[in-house]
Amino acid sequence: MKRFIVLVMVAFVFALGSAAPLVGVTVTHSEKRAEENRHGRKIEPGRNKEKDNERKSSRDTNESQKKSKEKESNKSSDKRQEFQQQLKTLEGQMSDEQTKFSDRKAKLEQKKQEAQQKGDTGTVERTDELMKKEQEVYDRKMKNMEEKRQKILDTIQKQTAEDANKPAK
Repeated sequence: MKRFIVLVMVAFVFALGSAAPLVGVTVTHSEKRAEENRHGRKIEPGRNKEKDNERKSSRDTNESQKKSKEKESNKSSDKRQEFQQQLKTLEGQMSDEQTKFSDRKAKLEQKKQEAQQKGDTGTVERTDELMKKEQEVYDRKMKNMEEKRQKILDTIQKQTAEDANKPAK
């Protein structure tokens, strides 16, 4: 009868997945197993936990240093890509502005020619004024965009020079 009770208790503990410890011997055995599984290696008898902790902390330090180096290199390439994207966007804006300007200029030229054919000098003068204003606005916008473009190019060159001067790690 005692054997049956012990057998039932063992089956019960096994069913629970060793959630409830049976005896001190079983607990230490399961602790060793957990330790083996955690590190993927067998535990040697009499092993020092301090040494394990030192190894673990040095491994964590090495991993964190590797990750920080990777992040740093990714940051510089991310920044470079960001600047390249800004440059591409700005060049698109410049192209759009040139298209708008040429369309507006063509419309004003057409109105000016129509006014000249009709002999309307007032309209011709107004279209000339509008063309001058349009040219000023276009020149101002293009100047600002070119300054931005130059800043971005300078930043990209500076970033590339900094990356080239960094020692290889």
